[in-house]
Amino acid sequence: MVDQKFPVFIFVGEEEYLKDKAVQSLKISVLGKPSDPDFKTFYPDSATSAEILEFAGTMPFSSPKRFLVIKDFEDFPAEERDRILAYCAKPSQSSCVVICVDEERAIGRMRPIPSCVCVREFRAPRQEDMASVIIKTASSRGKKMGDDAASLLAELRGTELSGLDEEMDKIAAFVGGRDVITADDVEAVSGRSFTSSAFDIIWAVGSRDVDRAIALT
Repeated sequence: MVDQKFPVFIFVGEEEYLKDKAVQSLKISVLGKPSDPDFKTFYPDSATSAEILEFAGTMPFSSPKRFLVIKDFEDFPAEERDRILAYCAKPSQSSCVVICVDEERAIGRMRPIPSCVCVREFRAPRQEDMASVIIKTASSRGKKMGDDAASLLAELRGTELSGLDEEMDKIAAFVGGRDVITADDVEAVSGRSFTSSAFDIIWAVGSRDVDRAIALT
């Protein structure tokens, strides 16, 4: 859970899936609804710092605050980043700004970090930590998962998080009213789909269907 009291958040790290989940959670907390005229996302190829700061400095239309997300911050020109970071030192209290950046050096000029700015890191989990992540994901769906089942799913999925929620939804639906997810359940749902995907790739390569083989990887 991200504390919404800060007017500026900087989400650092290469794990886009976790950053996007945190943005969505914070957005609902601030705005109270999934879509709103006081919400906007800005990208470096289509926005300038002037447009961003104008949006941030305008009073909200129908929500307690304006909520804006700045994606791929490191790809903005240096002078544009400096203007945005200068705003972050003295932000409007009627807006919530989220800056998403892969590398912390892109905010290197903002030192020390002002007390009004909350910095959160989102790193890809290590393979040895995936079982714990999977157990927590199962728990969020009211299911218990043993170490053997979690380790099997971690072995099948690696450290990829983007499809974990969907995969866990499939497993939860498969076990139905049972509280505990077993390794057999994981094998029945995820093992089958993993084997099927691998077979499809082998078949595509053997058939010299390069486009399909690339699409499946």
